Amino acid sequence: MSETKRLTQGKGAQLILDGVAKTTFPGDLEAVALHGHVVVFGAASGPADPVSPNALMAKSISLSGGSLGNFTAAREDLLRRSGDVLRGIKEGWLKLRIDHVMPLAEAEKAHRVLEGRQSMGKIVLKVV
Repeated sequence: MSETKRLTQGKGAQLILDGVAKTTFPGDLEAVALHGHVVVFGAASGPADPVSPNALMAKSISLSGGSLGNFTAAREDLLRRSGDVLRGIKEGWLKLRIDHVMPLAEAEKAHRVLEGRQSMGKIVLKVV
């Protein structure tokens, strides 16, 4: 939160995209700017604690949530969006970060890495 405030000269972020939720959501509400918007799209640390709508009034914050499944439910949406992702990787404007490649036999270790939040990218299990 303090880094966001520093980078925005104390104003806060206009838009916050939160895929972590439980451990980050309270900070989102502090770091968002006046008239800012917070989007919760995941719950990597668990579901965010409930918040009273009145808590959003002080800074006129808007809050929404979304799930990838809602944007890919129709086949044509799935094909268009996956095509956009693959095109982005091919053209280089979207980077796919692979942090670890492990043999399938180390799947348990891969889970520990994920659960311990020790990865900054994808973990690929290699079938030998």
